[in-house]
Amino acid sequence: MKRRIKIGIVDYKVGNISSCRRALDNLGFYTSMVKNSVDINSKDIILLPGVGSFDLAMESLKENKMDVIIKNTAKDGVPIIGICLGMQILASDSTENTFTKGLDLIPGSIKPISNKNQEIHIGWNQIKLKSELVIPLNKYNKKFFYFNHQYSYVGNKKYIISETNISKDLNIVSIIKNEKVLGFQFHPEKSQKVGHQILKESIMSLCEK
Repeated sequence: MKRRIKIGIVDYKVGNISSCRRALDNLGFYTSMVKNSVDINSKDIILLPGVGSFDLAMESLKENKMDVIIKNTAKDGVPIIGICLGMQILASDSTENTFTKGLDLIPGSIKPISNKNQEIHIGWNQIKLKSELVIPLNKYNKKFFYFNHQYSYVGNKKYIISETNISKDLNIVSIIKNEKVLGFQFHPEKSQKVGHQILKESIMSLCEK
């Protein structure tokens, strides 16, 4: 019988934790909440969910030094997935509310969506992969996922896996990756069957030895 992958979901006082856990449980993974260094031990992969603001999320992580613990966990080769705000705090910094340093696991900055016609991106939209060689994400090129955000990643193109067009002259980054650290700007847990599939296959791929 195949061993169930153990996923540690970081609890840093943001929204969307319960929906992420429910989706992962339904996919057959073993999930538990992570609040300290003891909780994070023996996990196969760490997930950073999130709906909220960058500065408050980082403040919460720093309260019990979870920011340092997560960075050390990544250095040890444990895969990490960030969703929405969870993806954004993987970056180096953000200008949301005030300048705040992030986890710096995927170098780059989180900046407001800057377009005179659109300052917020909500709803279903299509992702367009920068490369079709990114397995297992390649099969999801041009598929639709659910977004809800006002800030987006700006950084080196080598970390950008996909982009999404949100207006006539503006694309935002929808997936970023640096080795075993992966971030989704959209909400796979809210993106019905296709969202659950991309989440499951990404976890399985990142956990391969």
